[in-house]
Amino acid sequence: MVLIDKDYNDKEFVMDEFYFAEDLIPDKKENETEDEIKEDLSHQEKIVIPIKEDECGDKVMVIYIDIYGNEFKEVFQLRE
Repeated sequence: MVLIDKDYNDKEFVMDEFYFAEDLIPDKKENETEDEIKEDLSHQEKIVIPIKEDECGDKVMVIYIDIYGNEFKEVFQLRE
């Protein structure tokens, strides 16, 4: 799962967008099982999530959550 705060203020995360695993597969097939989704994602070299820059503040925070609940957080500085 991917969670996005498009206007991160360095204090609290306010979710603007979210994507589940099946949303991150570019050529998703209908009625894919959970195992098939995991397999498809494991073969992706990169995952592209388009975000319009004019909808964002100075910073964007992205939280990635794996199937075990582990989180990895990243903050992208768009403007100074």
